Amino acid sequence: MLTGTMSIEDKVRTSINHIVDLAQEKFEQFTSRQEWSRELGTETLLTIGGFLTSAATAVIVFVVAKYGKIDLSSIMIWLVIPVGSIGCGFVAASGYYAASFIANSPPTRQLAVNMVLVGFSTYALMKYLPYWTLVLEDGTPLSDAVPFWTYYQISIESTQLQFHVRGRSAGRPTDELGSLGYAYEAIRFFGFLVGAFFTWRALSDRPYCADCRRYYKKQAILDKVSLENMNNFLAACGLAFPNIGERYEKAFKKERPTGYNLVLYSCSSCDRKEFHFGFQTESGDCPVVSYPYRGDFKGAL
Repeated sequence: MLTGTMSIEDKVRTSINHIVDLAQEKFEQFTSRQEWSRELGTETLLTIGGFLTSAATAVIVFVVAKYGKIDLSSIMIWLVIPVGSIGCGFVAASGYYAASFIANSPPTRQLAVNMVLVGFSTYALMKYLPYWTLVLEDGTPLSDAVPFWTYYQISIESTQLQFHVRGRSAGRPTDELGSLGYAYEAIRFFGFLVGAFFTWRALSDRPYCADCRRYYKKQAILDKVSLENMNNFLAACGLAFPNIGERYEKAFKKERPTGYNLVLYSCSSCDRKEFHFGFQTESGDCPVVSYPYRGDFKGAL
């Protein structure tokens, strides 16, 4: 068995290595805490934004129904398209949309889950507010006399429909729907969630940096220019955009251009960029193709 003692040089080297390892550990803990704090702040802002607009939507629907005698969430087209509920769901989720831009945070699966949960609670609040405020003829609050679920069941089964044509009532209200009221209520609830999904989808469709999880900054390079100007740019920029002509020809089979567009999306935290090519028609903008790019765009010209 060999024994020995560490030299002073070895002790110093060991001590330095220990200090370096400890410093790295502390730095990693600090940066992790900073990242966690930032993510927590973002999630909090998104939740607050969604909660505020959801609560406001429920209150507005309740007030309009109480004093205007119109339930905005019940408006339908052809009895199967719940435009009222879709609109209410979209407005209720608009707080997430605004907060996502303020926090510069693209949507995540967790945000989708939060929006569904808040959608459930908002729809429940829309149903609970009338129950909570109703008062019987003798002055007794309805909530003291009847459980909510009993009230909710009765309100569903006693639903009556009023048809309108060009904004005017057509005939008298239908008889109570009875058990069919549950199908009607399910369509309304589904429409509410669809409206919230449209909001999440709108956030998802906005370009963002996959590395930094930040929305791109948008810069219009070419706006409704002629084909000649588009070709001049492609020749002068010094960048390669493979098969761009074929992409445009394929898109022209559906629409005819009145001008050509090019938008540059840039990440403020890294050098990742995207070139989005498209063209203008009489009916609006038509996207064609996007190309990723890394580096200094100005230096490439």
